[in-house]
Amino acid sequence: MTDNKFYSYESLLENLKSTQEARKREYNETQHLYSNLDRTIRDHLFVMEEEMVSAPNKKEICFNFDEFMNDLGNAEHPLEYEETAISHMNTAERKHVCSKPGCNKSYTSSHGLKYHMAHGHSKEKENAYKPFVCPVANCGKTYRNSNGLKYHMSKIHKHI
Repeated sequence: MTDNKFYSYESLLENLKSTQEARKREYNETQHLYSNLDRTIRDHLFVMEEEMVSAPNKKEICFNFDEFMNDLGNAEHPLEYEETAISHMNTAERKHVCSKPGCNKSYTSSHGLKYHMAHGHSKEKENAYKPFVCPVANCGKTYRNSNGLKYHMSKIHKHI
């Protein structure tokens, strides 16, 4: 509620209209920020999934959602949030190993292995067209779209 005094009906209506427009703009800006926040969370979850299916004895990413939200809340803008969501790195024993010949992926839980067996070796995935190839010598990573390659370059080969 405003502390303004209105001496005419028209000035009251004008104030209400401008207040309503300001609130509508604020709402739209907030929706835009939440849409960016959703995208940021999805990107981090994608990276964590890629890291967790890496070869045995690699470091496992531990994700703490409360710390993620706290760090995000402390940022001036949700898009300024970088990788502080990854709360800590630790080595974890990966007892659950894929039995498919040539596949060296392992997991800390049976659920990870079960998901990998159901989705990691599907025909469509094995035969998927991945035209975007990492240009770094001896890397060999390929991606279905340019965003995957861009993200890989920014995180894995950021020194280049």
